[in-house]
Order: sequence, then structure tokens, then C-alpha cells
Amino acid sequence: MNREKSAASAVTTQDFASSTPSPSIAYGPGQETAECVFVTPEMAVAWLAVNIDRTRNMRKSRINGYVRDIQSARWVVTGEAIKFDTSGRLIDGQNRCQAIAAAGQGAWVLVVRGISEDALVVLDSGAARNTGDMLVITGLADRADAKDVGAIARLHTAWTHGDVKQAASHIGGSTGS
Repeated sequence: MNREKSAASAVTTQDFASSTPSPSIAYGPGQETAECVFVTPEMAVAWLAVNIDRTRNMRKSRINGYVRDIQSARWVVTGEAIKFDTSGRLIDGQNRCQAIAAAGQGAWVLVVRGISEDALVVLDSGAARNTGDMLVITGLADRADAKDVGAIARLHTAWTHGDVKQAASHIGGSTGS
């Protein structure tokens, strides 16, 4: 997602910071809460300390883009949320927290708390979760091995479904056709 302003009316972090919005918390059916929070670098670091172990790897290019946007006053609240589970663990938004910490300045972000851990496998955070990510999230593979195990799983699935050409293309082989 490109965070550059698509319209002159886009509201930036600095616009929010210069105003004092009144606190407003929305409640979901399972007592989930949602609120817009000005996240400081210190808050981001603290939240990263309670990150669950089964998340995908950080995306450095995404983090670097967020840092540029924050530091150049181009960060906009998009509705993508930093999410915490019912135990208070960070389950989504690690890249945004890393960026706020790295930028050395805060940013306004939607924060949702009380998400069921069962939702972790279906979260849509803007970057597609690959097979390796899903294996780590479900606890079926260690992070270090997830990429290789994911590739093997895709290869096995293609092979067992009779898609020999697809399976061979993943290992550099040839079907002879």
C-alpha cells in the first residue's frame, strides 16, 4: 500500500497531533475495543516486547517506507490497526511499531484490543501471508525452517494433485514435455 497522500484532504499525523481529539472507544460483540491512539516510540517498543512468538518475519522494506512517511509528515491513518489478543499480546502491527520506534517520533494509529487468538490465521494486514508464515502462526514449523517447509509443502501438494509440471517448476526440474 502506498501511504502517499492521494488527496489534498488526507489527514496526517501532524494534523492530529496539533488537535486534541476526545477519547472515544468502540466496543465489539466480544468486548473487543478500538480506538485511535497516538503511539510514541516508547509505547511501540513496549508493545513489541509483548509480541507473540508466532508471527511472520518483519518486512524491512515496509518498515523503511513507514519510517520515511512518519518522518516526512506523510503518515496517514488508514484504518489498518495494531492488534492485541485477549491476553494483551501484540498479534498484528509489528511493522508499524518497528517503524514508529525507528522514526523516533510518534504516529496516530488505530489500536484494537481483545482479538481472539483464533483470528491470527485469518488476519489481513496488507501483506499476503505465505505458506511459511501460516506454518509459523499455526505452530507447525519454527521460523528458521518455515520458508523451506512451506516450499516442500507446496511441492508435495502440487505433486499429490497430479500437477507434475507445476511441481517440477518449483525444483527446477523438467517434465520432458
